[in-house]
Amino acid sequence: MKNSECVYNTIRDIMSKYSYDIKKRTKIIPDDGSTLFICSGMQDFKQRFIDANGSKMATCQTCIRTNDIELVGDGIHFTSFSMIGNFSFGVTPFEESVSMWSDILFELGIYRPIIHIHPKASEHHRMWSSRGYETVFDQSCEWTDGNIGGKCCEIFKDGIELGNLVNTLGHSTDVGFGFERLVAASNGGIPVDQIDMFDQRMSKIARDHIRTLCIFYDNAILPGAKGRNSICKKLIRRIIDDQTIIVPEVLQPWFDAERILLDKRLAILNSKFNKYKDKSSKWWFETYGIEENELVDFAETKLV
Repeated sequence: MKNSECVYNTIRDIMSKYSYDIKKRTKIIPDDGSTLFICSGMQDFKQRFIDANGSKMATCQTCIRTNDIELVGDGIHFTSFSMIGNFSFGVTPFEESVSMWSDILFELGIYRPIIHIHPKASEHHRMWSSRGYETVFDQSCEWTDGNIGGKCCEIFKDGIELGNLVNTLGHSTDVGFGFERLVAASNGGIPVDQIDMFDQRMSKIARDHIRTLCIFYDNAILPGAKGRNSICKKLIRRIIDDQTIIVPEVLQPWFDAERILLDKRLAILNSKFNKYKDKSSKWWFETYGIEENELVDFAETKLV
């Protein structure tokens, strides 16, 4: 089985042949404040596509996405992942990235992926088909964030998207591949959460959330009531009763504090619920600090 270090080193070595010096980026708070967390490799570099100066770079960016948190555990969706890719800001031909990623996919043993391209991107079709790849016309292969974007090539293996190459503004390149998905695909397409980057001793959800909580810790994001801090708290609460969790020593104080808080709120609900059950969730929060989901969950236990 190819471990993640082996896969990373293979990508790094091939990138270096194309004069890319890949850098790991583990900060997860975006410079522009447009989102709570960095959720793509290019997020901190948007302006550089507009002010293109002919430079290029490569990164492996830690990303956080929690909008589909209920899907975590299916082996495809995660609250944290790494986006590995390269960027060129003007000048560098888009085909250079096509060539480089073709080399990378081959060296990783990811053979015969399907390339989705925009019907009007005839050059993209030529670039991939001339290298022996099967292409599929896909009207949706056009990416934009509302300000910048372009026609793109999406790489699929066994129905799972591995990455995307965007010809940003027609003069630049924005490439991003899910690193964990590449590791899984290089091992014959095993479920992503079975690669060596996840602790197999824990349940699918716990192994994901503990990994993300460690990233929060490294970025000084603590459990709390608002914004990023509330996401941290939410992850703890989702797994605090999971019998499989293995809590790292640095995170134990978070779990201990949350357990004490939950026990206190449960005691309040047990003593006050029947008397104030008709009160609004806003009243419960303002009076006792009990959140709406806690109130709903407790009410449901009363109906059983």
